Amino acid sequence: METWSTHDLFERAELALGGEAANSLVHFAQKLIAKNVAVVFTLGHLSNITGVGLPMLRETILRKRETLNYKMFAIKKRTGGRRFIHAVSAELFRIQRFINSEILQKSTPHPSSFAFHKNGGIRECARRHCGAKWIFQFDLSDFFFGITELDANKIFRELGYPNLLAFELSRLCTTTHLPKSYMCVFFAERV
Repeated sequence: METWSTHDLFERAELALGGEAANSLVHFAQKLIAKNVAVVFTLGHLSNITGVGLPMLRETILRKRETLNYKMFAIKKRTGGRRFIHAVSAELFRIQRFINSEILQKSTPHPSSFAFHKNGGIRECARRHCGAKWIFQFDLSDFFFGITELDANKIFRELGYPNLLAFELSRLCTTTHLPKSYMCVFFAERV
């Protein structure tokens, strides 16, 4: 992770870009710092932070690496049918791990969310339901495929990332590489 101050950022940006642009960058950085999420200015900056090459990031965003980024295979479910697994490439995993640990895990989850964040978990979820007369248990079918680029983009924009960077981050976190059997059902339901 990078170590710098907004004062240092202003001085360097002022020399290269001028006072107005430097103030704008500092203001942007301070908004993200206040939300406790990673300060990422551009895709090139993300490349520098993570050590993943910029060409790979650009190709991923252009959806030119779907089959290289995701190896897909199916496993049998106990209840019948198949579950599709996307095994992510090492480079994309590094990017997604950074986005998860430095952005998503540091943002405030929905109050009804109890999974996959430090203040959640099965015990906390169960505590909320103590004394309830009814508990519904269900599994969301094809949850991974239901998370769209638009859903992810909205989250990044709400955190304060500019439109282009929110778009790029959302493309790095989603895929269009779906199982053929799923794509038929997916597109039939959307029409």
